[in-house]
Amino acid sequence: MVTRDMPDIRHSTYAASAVSPFDAANQAVGAGVSNADLAGMSYLNQVAGRFKQGPDNNAARAVNLMMRGIAHEPEPFTPQQEQPMANAPRRLVQVFIVDPHPDVPLSDCLLHKGEMQLTDATDQELFFEIDLQAILKDHNLRRVLVTDKSVKDRKQYLEPARIRDLRMQIVTVATF
Repeated sequence: MVTRDMPDIRHSTYAASAVSPFDAANQAVGAGVSNADLAGMSYLNQVAGRFKQGPDNNAARAVNLMMRGIAHEPEPFTPQQEQPMANAPRRLVQVFIVDPHPDVPLSDCLLHKGEMQLTDATDQELFFEIDLQAILKDHNLRRVLVTDKSVKDRKQYLEPARIRDLRMQIVTVATF
């Protein structure tokens, strides 16, 4: 079975080694493996020898995985089926854009109050329908004249607002 141009070799005998446990121990000693690790490896080899080797034997596969230092057998990759986009629900919404800075006067903090509209667009699509740059430009003309109350020792004005400083909220009145 081929999945995404990669062969699935879970049921192959490639993982079974033709090397005896003694040869594996000699190779491990040359690689700097401790005697305690060798004892664990020889125990696993003994356990693996008790089980019938084959693709349908779960115990043998589990022991082979433990010998290779793998906690569990990886799942084969299965590509996701493309699902059609779910129809967005029709809803009655109203869009609000507010400058939440506490020093901005209440009369100037509401930048945009949209009309109630029946739509099937997502929240992000609704935000892109608004000409936010023009609204922000008009708001910043008033905002830069507001005194920053957090600065006590001198008179300092607020900086112009950026889009990320604004709070955009969509109120769903009804869903159909």
